[in-house]
Amino acid sequence: MSLIRQSVHASLLAAACAVLVFAACVPPIAWHDGLPAWSPEQKDVEWRVGVQRLSAFGADTFELLDQQFAAPDFNVSYLTPGVRWGLGHGPLAADVGIASVLVVGSGLGMLVGPTFGVGSCDTNFSVMFRPSLYMFSLSFGGEGLQLIPWYQLELLLGNGHRARGVSFAAGGRASPFAVGPVGVADLVLHPIDLRAEVSYMFPAASVATGTALTIGLSVAAPTRREPASRQDHE
Repeated sequence: MSLIRQSVHASLLAAACAVLVFAACVPPIAWHDGLPAWSPEQKDVEWRVGVQRLSAFGADTFELLDQQFAAPDFNVSYLTPGVRWGLGHGPLAADVGIASVLVVGSGLGMLVGPTFGVGSCDTNFSVMFRPSLYMFSLSFGGEGLQLIPWYQLELLLGNGHRARGVSFAAGGRASPFAVGPVGVADLVLHPIDLRAEVSYMFPAASVATGTALTIGLSVAAPTRREPASRQDHE
């Protein structure tokens, strides 16, 4: 009986150590998507790509998609190509698209999956709820193609659809490991949009530790320009 008790205690100690080691390797991460608090007009298609920089604090060595990053404070650079289609615009706004993350480290890793958006949008106020599901991961030189259950939820409130050429939005974002505030500024420069995005993530699970600051810049190009105003024709 004493031997069994000692074995149980040893197993619990080993499990506790494993949890601590794993927790020290996972900072709170939620990926930027370069999307504001409004959706494109119906049938419009918008292409985008972003350059993001994630800085984690208080975390240990981290591995993502077979890419290694240094501890205790490390930086991760990643690209966010994507596309979305407008399904409706005002007062009910909706879009559907594909989001992806290209992680640059000792090699190259990729996440990709669908993203959806639904909310309300006009020139004075906009709100958008957007769930994203990164269903597949692909690492080059590592594990190859894998199915993963990574999801994100985002809620943004803004000052309207391209309000006076500049849109601002703020809200929150959550993932399996992180939760925190996010802010987006969208500047219209025909025929493209420039979007700055910032977020600060806190742990949302017992396996995450530390905090993470993410900043980035995205360029979006709609396939259809807005119609010229009457004054432009005069």
